[in-house]
Amino acid sequence: MRQYPFLESQKIAMPLWELAVIGLAVLAIASVVFYTVVTGTAPMPSSAAARDQMVAMLSEPRSGDIVDVGCGTGTLLFALAERFPTAQVTGYERSPLPFFIARLRLFAGQLRGKYQNVTIIWDDFRRRSLAGSGAVFCYLDRRSMQQLGEQLAEQLASGALVISNAFAIPNWRPLRVCRIAGNSALPIYLYRVQSQ
Repeated sequence: MRQYPFLESQKIAMPLWELAVIGLAVLAIASVVFYTVVTGTAPMPSSAAARDQMVAMLSEPRSGDIVDVGCGTGTLLFALAERFPTAQVTGYERSPLPFFIARLRLFAGQLRGKYQNVTIIWDDFRRRSLAGSGAVFCYLDRRSMQQLGEQLAEQLASGALVISNAFAIPNWRPLRVCRIAGNSALPIYLYRVQSQ
């Protein structure tokens, strides 16, 4: 055991690896808190039931890419990549910790020959063009849905699908709304972009 002068008054001796683990945990928590404040949204992973329902709602391969805005750790992203192996599946994540976890999962999958059709980008999707997307998936907050709706109406071609977990796009009429039992029966919305 190595002694640390700043801990001597407490008479605590810790191995260096324990201090490193504690430091990484503090950095991870600080990162999540910081990006929650910056984005106004805490990380909200989809439940397994919601993920499965969202994937099932895209019943046929669409022309264009499949995009997950706010992909988090990639749970939905990788399920889409497995279900549609010939489609390009792109995820955007702004928060570094979920992005890092998603990239680790991508790397591990690619070592096993999976997810060759996946790209994960550390950026705010609002700064990127989503034109060319055949399907867009999201699980954002109410405030972000207004901005996303405007962006999608401007950039997506007629017929593109949008599937949203829990939050509706203001002023859009869904083709279908599903409710998953449990989890307060959160709705999942399916939209089709209309020509303007």
